Amino acid sequence: LRIRGATGEQLIKVKALFIDELPRLKKKIEVLFIAVKSNDTQKVLTLVKPYLAEDAWVLSAQNGINEDVIIPIVGKSNTIGCSVRTGGTLREPGVVTEGGTEGVGFIVGELDGQITPRVKEIARILSLCRRTEITTDIWLERWNKLATVSMSSALSVVTGLGSGQLFASEKAHRVFARILVEAVQVATTLGYRIESI
Repeated sequence: LRIRGATGEQLIKVKALFIDELPRLKKKIEVLFIAVKSNDTQKVLTLVKPYLAEDAWVLSAQNGINEDVIIPIVGKSNTIGCSVRTGGTLREPGVVTEGGTEGVGFIVGELDGQITPRVKEIARILSLCRRTEITTDIWLERWNKLATVSMSSALSVVTGLGSGQLFASEKAHRVFARILVEAVQVATTLGYRIESI
């Protein structure tokens, strides 16, 4: 994997398996980060489930809120919340340009808000690559990320402008506000407490 960014270029050798090569694993998966498009979550997780340890930690490193798909497959007790605050662009297979490296890269938390040893361990692991914080309200963080992505990604596709250009546009702000209000209304209707985004 070749990563290009503000700190230069890194070449990282990755031990990778295709999903049909999972039978080659010598032991069960103890920590699983799901990093596929939301539409593929159920299919991929169903294929991986036989290779998960009974007490595996499963985290969604996705933009959407996919816990409602993950929990029925692996169980609520195996699911940990994660909000990814870092970004990048896939330039070609195996070549990524990373986004800004300042600020928080990951926010993790138990779905019920407890600070547990496993959340501390996940935060420690993720801190090896990006600043990581633990939260007692992972749902607020997940909805915050969903609202932000909904605003910038949708308008970026429609207009052809980058996020920076959109956030500098007064016209875009009105559309952002409408998308944000809808995201908060959906979250509130589903019973999540969203204080601020």
